[in-house]
Amino acid sequence: MQNLLFAHRFFHFSLARWQEFLQGRPATEAELARLFSEEILPRRCLRYEFPRSLAEARELHLILTERELRHGVKYLCEGEEGYPPSVLSHIPPERRPAVLYLRGAGLPSEAEMLGVVGTRAPSGDGTEAARSFAAFFTLLRIHIVSGLARGIDTIAHRENKEAGTIAVLGSAVNEIYPTENNALAEEILSHGGTLLSSFPLGQVPLPANFPQRNEIIAALSTGVLVVEGAEKSGAAITGKHALAMGKTVAVLAADFRTPFGRGAVRLAQAGADFVLDEEEALQALYARLGGFLTGDLPMPGSGASRRRTASFSLDEFCRQSGFDVPRALSLLQEEILKGTVVRKGPDRYQRRR
Repeated sequence: MQNLLFAHRFFHFSLARWQEFLQGRPATEAELARLFSEEILPRRCLRYEFPRSLAEARELHLILTERELRHGVKYLCEGEEGYPPSVLSHIPPERRPAVLYLRGAGLPSEAEMLGVVGTRAPSGDGTEAARSFAAFFTLLRIHIVSGLARGIDTIAHRENKEAGTIAVLGSAVNEIYPTENNALAEEILSHGGTLLSSFPLGQVPLPANFPQRNEIIAALSTGVLVVEGAEKSGAAITGKHALAMGKTVAVLAADFRTPFGRGAVRLAQAGADFVLDEEEALQALYARLGGFLTGDLPMPGSGASRRRTASFSLDEFCRQSGFDVPRALSLLQEEILKGTVVRKGPDRYQRRR
């Protein structure tokens, strides 16, 4: 593992490519030295001058490793315990990261994670939708997976902090990009969330990093909600990755004459589901698993009293009706469509008089 971590610091490769280079043998000193003298594996673009020799590389690697360990970085190597099974099963070997770098809590199961992605410059409606959907998923203790970018990603992470949100980065897990989200990254960690990356400390956060980030978001998530993504945006790319993996992608309807509307239409043409509200999104995103899994996703306790009120929460409805969450959401959705119930917020419903 040590040679793998060392080489991964300076070169881009999947585990399959690394094994091809070594032809199934452990790496020798001579083979490691060749990497720095010949163009064998693609080199990383580093914040530092690229090492000119194996000796220089070992010295720099030691410095950077000590910094990562001070930040509590854990190394998840393909083929070893802790490497996420969903990444293993959904990303092909030629693109699968050989190492993932993690700060914070370990990753939950795929069934407990939903992707929420979107534009860096949302409209007012997109901002409100992102807040509402993320708050709704948080009430159900679902972990939102997103990319810690400006806009929709930031909104989703903020709303989901209490549930332990998961940020997948196109930079190192202790060099946050964009830097304006440094404070948010620390809040995520302090609330039991996770920072994850396929890039080691020292890697420059180039635009070329982010397609891999998007594919990892799609792989980790049960399904992906796209909030305002243009046709060729990172959010649309994440949605297309998820569809290619056989997962459900939910998109919000928008004016087809706008960039966001055209992006939603293109995803729908590729197989995404249009959804109108949070309950529809939840049902769609968990459809391939047979519905929302209450066993893996415990409901939070409610301190609400039994006083009579014109509105009620999902938790109150479940307790009073005796239904589990999937059945309760299905019934509420039917009543919303009939017009006998309206939703007043992420977790408030009200009967029409």
